[in-house]
Amino acid sequence: MATETGIGARLDGAPWQRLHTTILIVLGAGWLFDSFEVQIFSSAVGPLGDHFGASVFQRDAVLAVWLGGILLGAVVGGRLADRYGRRRLFVATLLWYAGFTVLTGLSPNLDFVYGFRFLAALGVGAEYAIVNAAIAEFMPARVRGKANALVMNFWPLGAILAGLLAFFALDTLALSSAVSWRYMFVLGGLVALVVLFFRRRIPESPRWLASQGRTGEVEQIVQALEGVRTPAAPSNEADVGLVAVPSTRAALAELVRLYPALAGGLIMASLFDRVGHRRTVGACYLLSAIAVAVLAGDPARRSLEDVAPLRAEPVLLGAA
Repeated sequence: MATETGIGARLDGAPWQRLHTTILIVLGAGWLFDSFEVQIFSSAVGPLGDHFGASVFQRDAVLAVWLGGILLGAVVGGRLADRYGRRRLFVATLLWYAGFTVLTGLSPNLDFVYGFRFLAALGVGAEYAIVNAAIAEFMPARVRGKANALVMNFWPLGAILAGLLAFFALDTLALSSAVSWRYMFVLGGLVALVVLFFRRRIPESPRWLASQGRTGEVEQIVQALEGVRTPAAPSNEADVGLVAVPSTRAALAELVRLYPALAGGLIMASLFDRVGHRRTVGACYLLSAIAVAVLAGDPARRSLEDVAPLRAEPVLLGAA
């Protein structure tokens, strides 16, 4: 049975694989949109405050609410990840903060902005905790620092993306303060959902699975991270040597072959007395040879229905 210590040693010593690269990029993309969330507020708070006639204190209060949500989200997110797994939280936090970011852009008044910003911040804070945990749990020990640095470098990319979106909304499109901030939040939230498509490729943490006793899943993921080729998944068809049939019917094909042999023995008992031993044995071997010769043809051209009658040759062999 796999232990967390043994799994950790294998993960730490694993050579760098394509799966590591995929995980690193997807983690970085999540970090990018965390940065985007932080930066977009800095760009949107001006037109947002102008639209609602907010005072300096009210504008600063939005930032305070945001930071409080991040703090609480980091604490709660870590506990939820330990309970429900990293992969579930990866998806849940992304949907959570993307959804509430879109809702921020649809806020009818400043009170809704406070509420939606706080809720979105919970998702971002939880993301902080999960990303750092994933780096520690997936990346080999010898490159963990480098991997962490590469993921962190996605932060300025998110800030640049937010700045470009703000420039596009405020300068290029010259949108008024009444709508520019809404575009920033709505478009930012929708674009963040793109990461969800790639995030589903991140497997569950093997260390977490081991702590839950799910050893079968652990071995599959660890082997993928080690670069071990796992056996191919069973095909929906089973080759019985005579014809390729759906696996659900392979058992039927085998029964067609076996059960007639029982009947052969009963037939033999009656024919020996009526026809004679030599004639019975000779006739059964001859008919069985004919059936085998037909079965030796091209299996690709046959269906189970074609083969089933011919597989009754055990009747003849059983009699012989």
